[in-house]
Amino acid sequence: MSDELSSAARALLKSEPTLAQLIDFVHTYDPTAQLRASWGERFEPRRDYLLGRVQDMLFLGKEFPGNHAEIVLCMAYCVTTAPYLGVAPAQVQRYLSSLLRELAT
Repeated sequence: MSDELSSAARALLKSEPTLAQLIDFVHTYDPTAQLRASWGERFEPRRDYLLGRVQDMLFLGKEFPGNHAEIVLCMAYCVTTAPYLGVAPAQVQRYLSSLLRELAT
């Protein structure tokens, strides 16, 4: 899955992806259901931990301790929660684009 995600991310980054394209990408590769089933009661604490680590990666340059699917999990959480938190669409687009670039490496 990691190679497929990287390849799809690189393809999408050939042009500046729109917010709609980024959301479609997230919906296509969203691992939330699989990870929830796999992690069970550890899902929410693990997801919250990963959300913090993805922030550290983007804003502090730290290495992300997870895999590509876990980055997409963080992207999916953003797509799901941003409208309810009042986050501006342009800000969501920048955040998702930054994570997409990480997937492309």
